[in-house]
Amino acid sequence: MELNFNITHYALRLTPWLWRLAIFLLPWQIRWFSVTPIIGGYPWEQGRLSLYVSWVVIVIFVIFVILAKAGIQSDRPSVDRMDPRVSAPLRTRMTRLMLFAIACLVFPSLFSVFPRATFQWWLEIFMLSGFVWALVRLKISARSLATWFIISLIPHVLLAFHQYATQMVIGSTWLGMAIQNPLTSGVSVILHNGDRILRVYGGFPHPNIFGGWLAVALPFIVWLTVQTKRRAEKIVWMIVGAAFTIALVLTFSRAAWLAGFVGLLFTSIFCHSCGGRNPSDGSPGLAATRPRMTKQFLLSFTIIFLAASLTAFFEREYIFVRLDANQGLEQKSINERQSSFQQGWSLFLQHPLIGVGPGATAYAMQSQIIPHFVPLLILDEVGLVGVIGLIILIFQIPLLAKERLGEVWAMVWYVAPLLLLSLLDHYPWSLWSGRTLVALVVAFFILGLDKEHQRRLF
Repeated sequence: MELNFNITHYALRLTPWLWRLAIFLLPWQIRWFSVTPIIGGYPWEQGRLSLYVSWVVIVIFVIFVILAKAGIQSDRPSVDRMDPRVSAPLRTRMTRLMLFAIACLVFPSLFSVFPRATFQWWLEIFMLSGFVWALVRLKISARSLATWFIISLIPHVLLAFHQYATQMVIGSTWLGMAIQNPLTSGVSVILHNGDRILRVYGGFPHPNIFGGWLAVALPFIVWLTVQTKRRAEKIVWMIVGAAFTIALVLTFSRAAWLAGFVGLLFTSIFCHSCGGRNPSDGSPGLAATRPRMTKQFLLSFTIIFLAASLTAFFEREYIFVRLDANQGLEQKSINERQSSFQQGWSLFLQHPLIGVGPGATAYAMQSQIIPHFVPLLILDEVGLVGVIGLIILIFQIPLLAKERLGEVWAMVWYVAPLLLLSLLDHYPWSLWSGRTLVALVVAFFILGLDKEHQRRLF
């Protein structure tokens, strides 16, 4: 009994530090990896087995949450976590639906054309699912999660400024960063009058992914600015928002620019429509009194707009190049995306029911330029069978939260950028750095539901 008490005691003390450390490490690509097949002249990312440093922290965190909760509940009478208003037949039906959905997703994996890539995909999904589960079971506040999500990106923004100033990404094995010289073929650049201008990477594998994280982060920064009551903290968040905006422009990622704009647009819409609400359950809806909230939002938006405008003005020549579809590199990018979409559709027609297996699209196409459209990529990898399971899983959340659909809808302001990115790129489904972003948004969504609906989901 003494041993159990000690384990519970230390688990409770360490878990608050572990989840923060895990979120801080998630954006970094520090890992050990195996050799991988060469496709199109380059190593194939999805085909290698990888072990990320962040996984170690996640596993320890999940184990400690299990130990802490087991120790606390052992002294309490057994209770049913399910909402008592949910009838037994409905519970049974929901459980069967969930099991059926998971089976639909797992079944195509048994016939993967490259099992190692599929195994790596499922390993990462399992790791992130456990992390989200532990965050919810620990009852982390949505505000704390958003705060550490932003903190985790600050080092990458500082790196981005250094990279753009020096026009070089300095490689580091300890930070999981490869050397990126703009004079080297394959590095993401802007081609202007014969000059190759580096697009900033931060600590991410590609500027588009870095830009996607920044685009999702901007609405969170605005929300945190409104939520805090301390003036000094508001000023800090506004400065962070300006810095993130500058870095977002310097990624020269068109999809990220559009996603950031849409995210801020939805934030402003829900700022106005939810102005009178002030829920007491910790929901991340845009809650505050209307005059104060409107003033703070306008100030935040103004600072972000000024930061974007000034950066765009000074870098206007490169931005015009990026927006000109007739430029060499831009035309090549557009042609590659169109070609990959056509090949992806042909691949789906060849494997319509069960696909080629999660993570195996590039191997099946023998090209690393895979469809930049997540819905098609999902069809390619899990087929119609897997899509049915995925739809069932997605619709479980609004089904279980049906009594509060209004507030669920009011949280679309931070989901919108991720949804748009999924329509313009593939990394939210295909890469670890994209799947981690999805997991953090899902965790924030669930933590924004009230405790009754959290019990229904977990």
